[in-house]
Amino acid sequence: MEKTITMKTNDVIAQVITFLILTVGILCFQFSSLWGILVWGIFIPFIVVNWYITRRKPVFQINKSILYGLVFFYILLLLSGVINKDWISVRKGFHYFLCAVPMFMMIYMKQNFHVDKAIQGGILFSSFVLCVVGVFRWDQSTPPNMLSIYPQHNSFGMALELIIPFLCVGVFKTRNTIIKRLWGALFVTSIVCIYLSGSRGAILGLGTGIFLSVITYIWIHRKKILLKVQLVSIAACIMVLFVSVYAVLGVTSYRNNAGGGERVMMLEASYDMWKDHKLVGIGMAHWPENYYGPYRPVGQREIGLTMPHNMFMYYLSTTGVMGIIGYICYLSLTLVGLIAMMKRDDHNYELTAGMVIFYALAIHGLFDGTLIEARIAKVYFMLLGLAIASCGKCKINGCKIRIIGEK
Repeated sequence: MEKTITMKTNDVIAQVITFLILTVGILCFQFSSLWGILVWGIFIPFIVVNWYITRRKPVFQINKSILYGLVFFYILLLLSGVINKDWISVRKGFHYFLCAVPMFMMIYMKQNFHVDKAIQGGILFSSFVLCVVGVFRWDQSTPPNMLSIYPQHNSFGMALELIIPFLCVGVFKTRNTIIKRLWGALFVTSIVCIYLSGSRGAILGLGTGIFLSVITYIWIHRKKILLKVQLVSIAACIMVLFVSVYAVLGVTSYRNNAGGGERVMMLEASYDMWKDHKLVGIGMAHWPENYYGPYRPVGQREIGLTMPHNMFMYYLSTTGVMGIIGYICYLSLTLVGLIAMMKRDDHNYELTAGMVIFYALAIHGLFDGTLIEARIAKVYFMLLGLAIASCGKCKINGCKIRIIGEK
């Protein structure tokens, strides 16, 4: 009896902590100390105390391709800085790695405790706040770009780009009519807000992510799905892609930098940086000073640029061949891992949403900074962790920590 009460109490505390992880991670990016308190003052002590009281072996299951790809990527980023003896860049790379920690936190919480309601509440509350603040601040921003709580409209667009797929999951999974309508209302509102944010990369990334995810799912389960259903699904996702492209063209029509500003100049300058520093690049902390210094293009006018608006060129110019190999391995191995999980679990909505945000951010990375923007990287890894943790039959009563292979 006492053990049962303890388990229930732990689940209640775990739900509160999970809700805080989601809401603080998404909404309170300006207060880094608050996140530190949550991690070091609440999350870690809770894990230690829970283990001491219950003596349960923790559950932690993660696909080995995803884990190895992520670890290999950040090791190469850090190693490039070490070889350069550029300790500022090493510190910056370590900061980027810390943005991936929420993924492991969410995997642990979802696989060890009953926190589904906390996850749903955290996503609902966070999306509600983002949209409401966005609407109220709309007249304060430069029309028609919506900012919400973020300093830049692209950040708001990326946040919605990541949250919208999970709002869609809530619509499909929720049985309660009232709650389902709430999910639906926030889903529709978020779709409108992502358009009003004016972030072309977010709109195109989300549309392309949905398209590629559906194609991937159909390809994996092509023997199980009727041909008619396959054709209808492909036609529907083509329509989604068409609508997103049309929306991007609509946004472009009222943007001052319809042609993308100085993106071509930034790409050319980044390539020149790499040519002079092929192995380890110029350092992750030194792109701006090089762009405005020795590699400044003729006719360059924009100020405040911090990266070339392309993740491949950013890693190539700042971390050289080592960094770009790491980034490509990360993308490839994460995709391999997600496909492997999808083969085993063919009716998992969260996993499909995880596939969508992976594709979306990878595509968006061709036009903007993604993983190097801490406030967005935390949200991405957090939600990707939810998708990973939803795969497989994990028993809450405990099992050994293990890394799952592709089979």
